[in-house]
Amino acid sequence: MQNLDSNSICSAVLYIIKNYPLTILLYCMVCFIAGLLISLVLILVMKKCKAFSRIPKYYNWLVKLYIPAIFTINSIVSLQLGLFWGSYETIKKTAFPSLHRFILQVSALFSKIRMQKLNLSEE
Repeated sequence: MQNLDSNSICSAVLYIIKNYPLTILLYCMVCFIAGLLISLVLILVMKKCKAFSRIPKYYNWLVKLYIPAIFTINSIVSLQLGLFWGSYETIKKTAFPSLHRFILQVSALFSKIRMQKLNLSEE
């Protein structure tokens, strides 16, 4: 983990994005919609608790910017979460066959070694 090269990370990310764009887009959209729903619920709860009601002063317009700030921040975080989740799912999907092949090769190697030992013990 300490010897990670930025070029290898960049090439892995490019591989995932080039080969699985729809999967990543699907997860990004699911998380984006969930983030918008969470933002809407949060704003409605804060409005019910009268968190946005203030005595009109010169900074009242600044206080009203909480509402778009909540939507913006939740949208950015949810899109990042969707990107990470989609990347994780594609890595998991592509890594399993290669891992499965590796396990089969190792088990074949061990069975070959075991057969050689059995043949040697019979002689």
